Amino acid sequence: MPECAYTSICDFFVSEVGYSPELNHNMKQHFCLEDNTHCARLLAMDIVGENIPVDMLPTDTERLTELDASM
Repeated sequence: MPECAYTSICDFFVSEVGYSPELNHNMKQHFCLEDNTHCARLLAMDIVGENIPVDMLPTDTERLTELDASM
């Protein structure tokens, strides 16, 4: 799958805060540049649009239920 279309506006992709540089790089490589089919942030776009929580990780799929319930 190609690069995610939202990398230029995704808080996770543009931020370097909170993670080791290696973990940041690996997660961005996998979720943003290789295979975003399971990215919780991308899936959240269908629920809340661009109002995704800043602290939501691409692996936070359990939070999708919370976002859906808040709508």
